[in-house]
Amino acid sequence: MFALAIGLIALPPTPAHAAATPITVDGMNIDSGGAAVVNDVQRTEIAPGLIHVSYDRLDADGWQQVNVLKAELSDETVKMKYLSPETVSGEGATVTEMVERARAVAGVNLDRFDINNSWAAAGWGISNGEIIKSGNPDAAASVGMTNDGLGALVDLVLQGSVVFADDTSVAITGINVTSLANNGVALYNSQWGTFSRARALSSASAGIEVWIDADGVVQAVNTTVGEGEIPEGTQILVAANGSAAANRLQQLQPGDTATVSYSVRDDALGIQEAGGAWHRLLRDGQVVNNGNGSHFTTRHPRTMIGFSEDRRTAFFVTVDGRIHTASGMLFTQMSALMRDLGAHDAISADGGGSTQMNARLPGALGTSILNTPADGVERRDGNGMGLTLARPGSGELRDIVIAPASADKDARRVFPGLHRTLVGTGVDETLTRVEGHTFAWSNTEGRVTTAPVDETRVHVVGQQRGTTTVAAATGDVRAETELVVLGDLQRLTASSSVLSLSGPEDSATISLTGHDANGFQAPVEPVDVTITGNDAGVLAVTDAGDGTFELRPAVASGGVTLTFSVGDASVQVAVTVGIEERVIYNMDNMVADGWRTTGSRATSSVVPGEGYDGGTAVHMTYDFSQSTANRTANSRPGVGHPGYPVPGQPRTIKVWVKGTTTQGSNPETYIGYSDANGTWQYSYSAAPQGTDWQQISYAIPAGTAYPIRLQMISAYETRAANQARGEMWFDDPVAEVAPEVELPIAPIVTDDTIVGAGATDDSTLRIAVVSDAQFVARNPNSGEAQGAREAFREVMAAQPDALFINGDLVDEAAVEDFALAQRIIDEELGDADFPWVYVPGNHEIMGGPISNFKDAFGDTFTSTDIKGTRFITLNTATGDLSTDFAQLPFLRDQLDDAASNDAITGVVILQHMPIDDPLVSKFSQLSDRRDAALQQDWIEKFRETSGKSIALVGSHVGIFHAATEDNIPYVLSGNSGKSPTRSDFGSFTGWMMLGIEPEAGDWRKGGKDIADDNPEWFTTETMTRVDEVSITTPEPYLELGSTVDLAPSIRQDGTRRVAVAWPMSYTWLGGTGVHVGDVADAPEDAVAAIDPVTHRLTALRDGAGEAMLTVNGVTETVSFTLGEEPRVLDVSVSASTRKLAGMQYVNVSTVNNDEVPVNITIETEFGSKTFTAVQPGKAANVSINSRSASIGAGEVTVTAVGHVDDEEITTIRTAQYAATPAS
Repeated sequence: MFALAIGLIALPPTPAHAAATPITVDGMNIDSGGAAVVNDVQRTEIAPGLIHVSYDRLDADGWQQVNVLKAELSDETVKMKYLSPETVSGEGATVTEMVERARAVAGVNLDRFDINNSWAAAGWGISNGEIIKSGNPDAAASVGMTNDGLGALVDLVLQGSVVFADDTSVAITGINVTSLANNGVALYNSQWGTFSRARALSSASAGIEVWIDADGVVQAVNTTVGEGEIPEGTQILVAANGSAAANRLQQLQPGDTATVSYSVRDDALGIQEAGGAWHRLLRDGQVVNNGNGSHFTTRHPRTMIGFSEDRRTAFFVTVDGRIHTASGMLFTQMSALMRDLGAHDAISADGGGSTQMNARLPGALGTSILNTPADGVERRDGNGMGLTLARPGSGELRDIVIAPASADKDARRVFPGLHRTLVGTGVDETLTRVEGHTFAWSNTEGRVTTAPVDETRVHVVGQQRGTTTVAAATGDVRAETELVVLGDLQRLTASSSVLSLSGPEDSATISLTGHDANGFQAPVEPVDVTITGNDAGVLAVTDAGDGTFELRPAVASGGVTLTFSVGDASVQVAVTVGIEERVIYNMDNMVADGWRTTGSRATSSVVPGEGYDGGTAVHMTYDFSQSTANRTANSRPGVGHPGYPVPGQPRTIKVWVKGTTTQGSNPETYIGYSDANGTWQYSYSAAPQGTDWQQISYAIPAGTAYPIRLQMISAYETRAANQARGEMWFDDPVAEVAPEVELPIAPIVTDDTIVGAGATDDSTLRIAVVSDAQFVARNPNSGEAQGAREAFREVMAAQPDALFINGDLVDEAAVEDFALAQRIIDEELGDADFPWVYVPGNHEIMGGPISNFKDAFGDTFTSTDIKGTRFITLNTATGDLSTDFAQLPFLRDQLDDAASNDAITGVVILQHMPIDDPLVSKFSQLSDRRDAALQQDWIEKFRETSGKSIALVGSHVGIFHAATEDNIPYVLSGNSGKSPTRSDFGSFTGWMMLGIEPEAGDWRKGGKDIADDNPEWFTTETMTRVDEVSITTPEPYLELGSTVDLAPSIRQDGTRRVAVAWPMSYTWLGGTGVHVGDVADAPEDAVAAIDPVTHRLTALRDGAGEAMLTVNGVTETVSFTLGEEPRVLDVSVSASTRKLAGMQYVNVSTVNNDEVPVNITIETEFGSKTFTAVQPGKAANVSINSRSASIGAGEVTVTAVGHVDDEEITTIRTAQYAATPAS
């Protein structure tokens, strides 16, 4: 039995700063000799001698998605096979159809073809030695296989003739072709199909055709070239009028004999299979120069075939392009790639939207598309080249392929108590499916249990966290697969929170993802899920069989909010059926609403203009030539206007737009809208194309707080080079509205990476992070500059081990801005005994080149080792990583070295732009999602393969945040100077302190599994800027058992007030008898408990207490009393003055309003008097001589003592009297 080689390739580590060692897979160099970086390298055995290798490659020229079929050609492995549609002409066929028609195990598209006409391939087609078609006059280049099974690149030439009874003849120059040589004769047979045989002529009447039957007898001579089906055995000759060949054919009569013969001229190679190709890339190991034509020097998707020097190894290659994940290749790149892979000779096939590769994966019944076709769907092509098994398989079971039923990338993970469906597929030695076997499933480690579903499927249920192996066996055949049991399910998320189905015929799928406390995620299968909320029957919800749910409308129009629950975890999805466009605002009213313009770094104005329907439109003139930084021109209603209500809960807003320019090109557009919370949001979209009216769509993201109001319609420019001046018109915005439905409220997901105030004080390694001040030199005393200074001063006081300035310290990147930055750093950090590193952000190039930053602060990417932790800084100033390409090999080297370096236990990456933006808008994450996926994959693989910890610290979003994914902390440092982004969380200014315990970084050495907790290694404290801490004081004598919100908040930067809540770092400390934590954990003598998350105080016992709240070193105390208010005596006191005999007297009257006698003592500064047993309703009155002619204002104190139910009660009251001057 053999082992299947399926899955990811583990790349060898590269020493830091060493020359890159080329990466090879099965002898193929895949990283351009070390000049590129590669990712997601996957190798799959398809059949004996045939492997598929796919990978993403990035170099200074951009991203490539490469797929390679490497075939060892022999009688024991695979052979090449010409692929074709059923007929040469017609509708063509997809690669999938052609591969399966030939029963091939793999194949690619091949020749260029007569697209949208006959669909016939331009070049040759030979199958089993039979000529299906010859090439057009310019299409001799061919690729194929010889009779002895070797690959061949050859220029094929047709030799053929028709000999008549008089021994005269004409030459046949083409078989089933779409183009004729001069004086040529084309032969068409039943393999041509039904398309007009006049395709090679100017018209059907421009030629002659002769029908010859299977016996070589002329059946007809037609002066019009026809179309339609050609009977089997019949051959039709076609020649252009006026040619010598046509003149001879015109002499034929029905009944004449004609002997037809044709073959490949000088076929010394013995071509068995062949198809037309196009341009040679390599000849005898040397690059072929194809010139400078645009086809060769522009990037396109490409298909290539090559052979090793001995022609026993074939390379079928596709490179994707014209999609956001792949650039496509130039011919020079194609030649280099084929040589890197091991080809000695190579040729290009048709590319563009035709480029496609298919293969039958082990055990599959059909083939799968392995690349990403540029059209988004399969194109119908003229032909292809395939690979077939040299001999059929035995049909005997040799191995079992085990895979999850779910295609989710994390489907080899499972939560305790939940199911994972695995499917076993039997295969023979050719990896062809073998049916009819029942598999026994087992797990010997006890981390999971197994329960068969049927003969080939099993439900695996997680039991104990850790990595485990599940086996399938029958007879002597056994196979294993690895699963990881995660921590307990903590929460659920859905692939969509809002779905709009256009009508009864529409459908959608929903997948659910579970998350544990360490950020590991895995798909959750329908078998574990309970669905509620569909009582009205708006939808039919079914198990799709692949781990997802299928949703189909059961009504013509309606809405429903579904709740998917697994245990205590749940998630809601709002689904609507039906959609319509509704007008938001009629621009005919713009004058009355006082439309105007605002903007940044540009001038603009608006006047009424003609709309797309003849009505009124906003006509905006703008000048974007005054700056190279971001420029905006916003058309909006008058000052104080609340914005226009948008009907319903739209996912899309559309605006009619047109534009013209006198300089530069049309800028892009966006809209501004406010949500239900009054927070402004923005949706960015395209620039108008040409000068005609067009509707541009603006997406409203899931999670938006409805209702919303349209606030402005705008133009913007980020390209420094586009110094546009022009005009733009906006008219009649509409909303695509579905039936209203209760929208899910996404809970704020907190993360324990952010710890309480002071929690990092004792960390072994303490790293400060400051970012996003955004000051400018022309305003050196601005709030932004002051914010940076205050942050640096706090950092100095904290004395960290190092400081990282994580981008956007300046705003416009002028030389003067960097000079101010240096001055502030010198003045605030000049005496620091710790190192600092400045990391560039997008504002470090916002108004100037990156050289301004480099001249002032040095390298754009760095690496520093501190106390066993490696800190890597990267340059995301352009919104991506690949623009500064040199940093990617640098990052790869640094990670590889850290993985093998015993002195390093963990890695922290710092970069301005994060991989992901936690806000709904996603505006502030890496814009190149290929770069983001590459970096996240490297980070995850580093932790998984090295057993060491890693974290990423970003900024740019304008909020503080932390999220853990796969036990990897992703942290956001908020703004230090600039006002924060408005958000429900993290919207405050400050900086961050990272706390690291290097000893805990090497988790595998510490005996942990990949999914185990490891909170000790990395924490972060948000150092909120605090002017004042405020706490709401509870009313006196809280009733026992009741709770009250202490509602703490901080004031910062003068007037901004922010509620104390995650991700703000703070600490509650309880005084005597006050428990901080869960009520259930409070000790028996506690008088109160404070929940440190919700800030709710619960009264437990009679008494009094106090608690202290600390935020970044500022502490506020709150005091409170609890339980029943004590009994007091009801006495009332009044005081006044009078003059007698020149002296001032203080008169005091105390009335006993209670039900019991009381003793009353009246005290003044001039004397006192006690009255005993003052009865209810009676008063104690006294007038005390001050012995002075004038007295100042004063206060009297009355103490009343009485007994109620044998308990002595003392009550004190006071009263004031006014000053009395001398007469």
